[in-house]
Amino acid sequence: MSDAAEVIRVMKNFWMASMTPLKRRNGNQHLHCKTEEYRRSVRRKMDAYHRFIRIGLVGQGIMGAISTSVPLFLTS
Repeated sequence: MSDAAEVIRVMKNFWMASMTPLKRRNGNQHLHCKTEEYRRSVRRKMDAYHRFIRIGLVGQGIMGAISTSVPLFLTS
């Protein structure tokens, strides 16, 4: 597994630790049966997860742009 995939897996497990555990191989949650506070916390955590992924992609894009436009800067 790549380092990036490992970071994503660890962070997702960290963010979802306080959520109700699901049975193995069952990724579905019936949020309409949960409290409004629980639904809000799931929404907040998923927003944070998506933000984390997007920031990583932006950083990767910036590094790609720098490495192609100024190759000597990174190698020396």
